[in-house]
Amino acid sequence: MKEDPWSCNSCTYRHESPTERQYLSCALCSARKNNNEPQRKKTSSHHKSSPSSSSSSHSSSSTRQYTPDTKRRKRQLLLSDAFQQPPKPNIQGTRKKSPTANTTTCILNGRSSVGEATTTRNKTDSTEINGDDNNTKEHPVKRRSILEALKPCSASSFVPPARYRDSPKEDWTTISLSQIPTLCPMTVIHNVLPLQVANSLLAQLEQESSCWNRGNWIIHGKEHQIPRTTATYQLLQDNDDTLLMDEEYLDNNPQRPVSPELRQAATAIAQRVQEQHSQPKWEPTFCLANRYATGQDCVGWHADHITPLGPRPIIVGLSLGACRRFELRHASATSGRHVSVPLPHNSIAIMWNDAQESWQHAVPRCSSNSLMQHATVGHVRISLTFRMQRHLPNLGKCHCGRPVGLKAKDGAYYCFCRPYGKDKHRTCGFWKRCGWAEQEAQRLIRLESCQSEEQLQK
Repeated sequence: MKEDPWSCNSCTYRHESPTERQYLSCALCSARKNNNEPQRKKTSSHHKSSPSSSSSSHSSSSTRQYTPDTKRRKRQLLLSDAFQQPPKPNIQGTRKKSPTANTTTCILNGRSSVGEATTTRNKTDSTEINGDDNNTKEHPVKRRSILEALKPCSASSFVPPARYRDSPKEDWTTISLSQIPTLCPMTVIHNVLPLQVANSLLAQLEQESSCWNRGNWIIHGKEHQIPRTTATYQLLQDNDDTLLMDEEYLDNNPQRPVSPELRQAATAIAQRVQEQHSQPKWEPTFCLANRYATGQDCVGWHADHITPLGPRPIIVGLSLGACRRFELRHASATSGRHVSVPLPHNSIAIMWNDAQESWQHAVPRCSSNSLMQHATVGHVRISLTFRMQRHLPNLGKCHCGRPVGLKAKDGAYYCFCRPYGKDKHRTCGFWKRCGWAEQEAQRLIRLESCQSEEQLQK
């Protein structure tokens, strides 16, 4: 004879399966089964039940019909009593079935969207879920029209913010572009060229980059391949022979013809430099191009050689294509200042004052998936660094007979043996302090301070 199903006295769960009938406790709330309760006898189908018994059985079965929400709520109350914890409220943004109506109310950001037949009782359910109506007034939802949402935006609006820190142990602090000159000798400007000119220049340089060279550098006596391709562009006019390209740049970088778009970009950048820094007659004479194919192409921490540029030079880097982070850190051991600025398409970074003497810059490696790609060239980034070559005095020669180079270290200037050409792996170790460069740097510092005072008076 099969055992009749039994219902729990606590949660009213009806145990109907053969396995559940054998339990001594409830399968849901773990309440103990009342063995003293007399079991109901199963009536056969050929016996007719009395009207009173049928009505009582109907009423008992009707009282046992609970909705899933009521059962869940009762289980939460029983568990909260057992562990002495209040039941968890319904979190805003979840779906809840209304026990009074056969509809589903979805609460999202303080708004209710009701499917099928909506009644007035659904509004009371939504207020129970969200709490007071004042919460929706404190956090209003900003509405935008379809035209505003579909309006095209510039690439700079999607760029992550710049950041800095004073120590590697500190957390990064987000800064704006206007705060960068107060932290380091650099100025960043977005959308410096007309968009059509920037896109045309990018397409022209990407087509020419197949002829660019991946040269080699000598670091600590060892030859290393450059993790990017490079080229050089001479921006002087044909009749201007007063300045010639430095042999150090021509050694690894082939010289390419200058396009009209590149000359237009050089003119526009020179005007921006004059607006930011009122130094007289800054015009770029040549340009060094670097192509970063993927996120693995990079340039490590370094300071540029200032042999053809002189002390405290101005170097402007134009970024085209994908967005990469440009890092700048202080070279001294006492200061841990580190500034990280993402440079999107059609933006420039102006390094001025002692950026090459007391600071180092780099474009670190990164994952290609983390790059903000360009719509045309994808992961490719092309950097154009514009420089102005100056007339420098004869600084002498090293022990091996080569013209010496000029380099800054720890705030001082030195002449050193600069190997290039076929014998660039050999060096005589010449290293001598340069008095002329230190005097020229002091003269430029006084000139910059006078100009800053004039700007403050205006």
